[in-house]
Amino acid sequence: MNDAPTFYGWRIVWACLFIAFIAWSFALYGPSVYIYALSEKSGWSVGLISVALTFSFLINAFSIGFVGSIIGRYGPQLIMAVGAVLMALGIAAIGQITRPWQAFIAFPLMGLGWSCLSTIAISASVAPWFERFQGKAISMALLGASLGGMIGIPITLLLVSWLGFSFAMAAIAALVVLGVVPIALLVLRRRPQDIGLEPDGLPSNRAVAQPANRPWTRTQALQTFALRSTIVTFGVALMVQLGFLSHQVNLLQTFVTPATTAMIVLASGALAFLGRVLLARVADRLNIRWIASAVLVLSAAGLMITAMASTALPLIIGILLFGWV
Repeated sequence: MNDAPTFYGWRIVWACLFIAFIAWSFALYGPSVYIYALSEKSGWSVGLISVALTFSFLINAFSIGFVGSIIGRYGPQLIMAVGAVLMALGIAAIGQITRPWQAFIAFPLMGLGWSCLSTIAISASVAPWFERFQGKAISMALLGASLGGMIGIPITLLLVSWLGFSFAMAAIAALVVLGVVPIALLVLRRRPQDIGLEPDGLPSNRAVAQPANRPWTRTQALQTFALRSTIVTFGVALMVQLGFLSHQVNLLQTFVTPATTAMIVLASGALAFLGRVLLARVADRLNIRWIASAVLVLSAAGLMITAMASTALPLIIGILLFGWV
């Protein structure tokens, strides 16, 4: 079996890694800077802006399921390119907001774009290219998310400091379009069969026949306890993660300087990167249910430490633990 780096599937992995870096940097981690910079600029409460951000995540949650189906049927090229443009328009609009109601358009527009670039999109783009190494390939592609956690916030803080909030948001929007659209259109492909290969790099004439899989419709899948329990579990976990990440910068700046805040966020992202590197090495050999359970337990521990913190040290420990997992 040929799993050499020259197999085109690994180009898909690297392309998705870079797309994940852009998407997580500016759609997941970036809002922890956006909402406070916008509050400072406009004088509106953080709570009001956070409600608009919540709508962004709700739009993302409702649309993300359809993204995987569309990528499976038509490929990732067009939907990721369109997603990047929508996300960029939302980010640029956030920098130009002058009325509260505008936040309820700009933030959801960013969330809609992010749904075309987030975990489901990355996984659906990579999965058709691998069978034996699927866990490793998807974990590698999602290393871009950890890189976004490491340097997305420092980049955003630096741009806001240099350019001011409005121009910084326009610059970030340009980075999203210029970084994602060419890769989506020129590098990504729907499946290996389109270029005469099979998953993991086998030539089509050497492909090993696979047993037929049961065809699933969306309705049939949703009727299974396995899928419903997974949706509820990870839906709640993601809701908590999004809320935490949106406010971690403000939590840290209550106790430490902005420069120290940036360093702690960088360290948290570095730990997440390390965790995903380790996961990529073992994902195809260990029981993924046990891994997921351990991650959720450790995340809860980090969140509990953070919630109970009244000084800088336990807050930092909680954030680093939460970031690691």
